[in-house]
Amino acid sequence: MKTLPFVLAALLLATAGPLAAQSYPERPIRIVVPFPPGGGSDISARSVADPVSRALKQSVVIDNRPGGQTVIGSEIVARSAPDGYTLLLCTDDTTSVFAAYGVKLPYDPIRDFTAVSGIGQASLVLLANSGVGVKSLAELVARAKANPGKLSFGSLGTGSPHFLFFEGFKLAAGIQLLDVPYKGTAQAVTDLIGGQVDLMVVGASTAKRHEESGRGVVLAATGETRNPFAPSAPTFIESGYPNMTMVSGFALCGPAGVPRPIVNRLHSEIVNALKDPAVAGRLASIGLTPWPGSPEDVDASVRRTTEIYRRTIQATGAKMEGR
Repeated sequence: MKTLPFVLAALLLATAGPLAAQSYPERPIRIVVPFPPGGGSDISARSVADPVSRALKQSVVIDNRPGGQTVIGSEIVARSAPDGYTLLLCTDDTTSVFAAYGVKLPYDPIRDFTAVSGIGQASLVLLANSGVGVKSLAELVARAKANPGKLSFGSLGTGSPHFLFFEGFKLAAGIQLLDVPYKGTAQAVTDLIGGQVDLMVVGASTAKRHEESGRGVVLAATGETRNPFAPSAPTFIESGYPNMTMVSGFALCGPAGVPRPIVNRLHSEIVNALKDPAVAGRLASIGLTPWPGSPEDVDASVRRTTEIYRRTIQATGAKMEGR
């Protein structure tokens, strides 16, 4: 008889998730975006917020909390109750950077979150200033080998995917390039087009715009298939660099421990939202293709990108500044 309370407790725990999912949501849902308004992450969150809100018959509020290289907003979600009411717009490349460096954070970038659903993905496009005078990746590598350390690339510092991309490319191609760090993408792209830096990885829409203006030359794109928004750009795989496959994935996450029935409900509604041509159009406007990835897909993408970055860090000895 003494075991009865324990049996009852186990039964209550086993049924808590399904019961919570049946009544979920009973109040507004908050999506924390750890970036300023107006950027790709913000737009991707807002693209699914409205249709999900209509489907769930509850408000879905966007809460922009930029700062600390996404740490401020991410910590808010990591420390919140795992009830599905506080979510995070997470990017798998940023998560992977922290995990690969193994830096000390006020939360664990992998274990303290529950993947909910993919939203959109984009490959990285390598763009050269037209003044560099190269028309292909092979020409760029040849130019870099003939002029070690003379060609430069714009990054957002050692904690950015841009930086680790170029570190991996330098390693794979056997070349030397000069890193020029910036505080924001906008200024970096301005300087690229102005000729202050030679190379940068950007979104497909940015690359296409500057290529059409004649001020930029698209050389290659990451990913396993060609970017639909920059179809003329060969993949790095096609160009002989099979490990340059990382993509930027935008996903929705919650704190660790969100019940699976709630995760499934949210994922299902996001998948439905991504079928809407209007939602796909908003994502396309920032160079994203809809990515209705399952929680397992999101986790796998983070693991894959983390491993690519970790190999690069180990091979080059790269350090994350300020961490």
